[in-house]
Amino acid sequence: MSKRLNGRRVHFVVADGREQYHGECRPALVVQDWGSTVEGPGAVNLVVFRDGGNESESGALVQWKWKTSVVYSADHRFDSWHFAEDCQ
Repeated sequence: MSKRLNGRRVHFVVADGREQYHGECRPALVVQDWGSTVEGPGAVNLVVFRDGGNESESGALVQWKWKTSVVYSADHRFDSWHFAEDCQ
């Protein structure tokens, strides 16, 4: 099992919560790298940092969200991750 991305800051593409934030990038921290290999990045578990209660459906002040088995996407698809330096 690869751990080469553990602790790295990446971006997560929002697909839940308030619709106005769908598709936006949020900073995230890789806590478990499940499948990255020398061929490329794989699925990871993330702690995603949110913009406070603005992104919550209920308006609750939620600063972070746990996301598991998030797949890599260079195309920035919803519910995926990509390297922060690749964000536009």
